Amino acid sequence: MLVESNISDKSNIIEYLSNVFEIVNKVQIVESDGVLLDFSNVSTKAPAYTLPLSVFLSGSGKNIQYRLSKDLKDVSFCDGINSSEIRLSAFRAMMQAYTITDYLPIVAIPTSRLEDDLKDNIQSIIEDVLIEQIGNINNVASGLRYIIGECVDNITQHAKSDFGYISAVTNKVKRFIDICIADRGITLLGSYKENNDADIHTDMEALKAANRGISTKNLPDAENRGFGIVTSKKMLTDGLGGMFIMISGSAMLMKTEHLNEYVEIPEGLYCKGTVVICRIYFDNKDFNYIKYVE
Repeated sequence: MLVESNISDKSNIIEYLSNVFEIVNKVQIVESDGVLLDFSNVSTKAPAYTLPLSVFLSGSGKNIQYRLSKDLKDVSFCDGINSSEIRLSAFRAMMQAYTITDYLPIVAIPTSRLEDDLKDNIQSIIEDVLIEQIGNINNVASGLRYIIGECVDNITQHAKSDFGYISAVTNKVKRFIDICIADRGITLLGSYKENNDADIHTDMEALKAANRGISTKNLPDAENRGFGIVTSKKMLTDGLGGMFIMISGSAMLMKTEHLNEYVEIPEGLYCKGTVVICRIYFDNKDFNYIKYVE
């Protein structure tokens, strides 16, 4: 069965996600186990399209073959660059080439506690690349590092996924950077169930709990720290005027400074993992990182 897509560059994240849902729905309703996805006319590197799509498709249960456009090949759709299989010095040199571009390809980051030092080094290299892309804006750079760090830590601590994934695109005209961080793990609901939380039964309840800061960990500061996303979300939306989207299982949150909306994703679709999309506007000279972390 052939499924086609020809989406081009847009600045609207919701349009990207709508297209992702449309493609995944087509794949799901195909009776055959074999599907050929023709993406040869896709002309975008947007992480709000490429990374959610790869996560959804990886959980489809179908045997999928791909025809990829140059843009999708450039971003290493859909498994990404496995950073743990490359010497750190070689990975740093590889990533340095992206400091003069407007995108970061999908990079797979190891999540094993045995590889914490490697994960931290890889994460730091990626953050340095993105900070170079936005022009070394110090106050925003601190926020960017914090947001990425919290999202990656959440994957390490909660997702039970072998890898986390990150990708980004910088729009230097409209002065924003879109970053997507995702995993193919047990979902937020799965994490609560793993920790025997009897009060949380659905993906929507889990998503709301995580975004209220209710932790799955029995730690002294668990209620305050939660999944580490409460501070990141406030910093991103209130401080930087950006957008925060989180998808896990069948539930999705869309948050801006003036919007806080929880919705069910289209019926029949399911995200076997968690996806976070952040739009960060980097011309905010009044942003004060310290205000959000004290």
